[in-house]
Amino acid sequence: MAKLRDELEKKYTWDLSPIYSSQEDFDQDFQFLLKEANHHFPLVNFYKNNLKNQLLDALEAYFKYLRKLDKLYICSFKK
Repeated sequence: MAKLRDELEKKYTWDLSPIYSSQEDFDQDFQFLLKEANHHFPLVNFYKNNLKNQLLDALEAYFKYLRKLDKLYICSFKK
């Protein structure tokens, strides 16, 4: 069975501090995305119907959400 991150020597782990400097920062983004998911996904349907006029807003909302999700995914094995 694979070892947990805490069981490995530090030299065999990635330095995740440039992404999240603390567990609190990770938890803050995680909680944000949990709350935002209920707001964000209906927003995608709104933008889909109004895409000609709202493309920039749609892309900004999408990439804001995606950046946080990517950071959380990269660091999710940390716990």
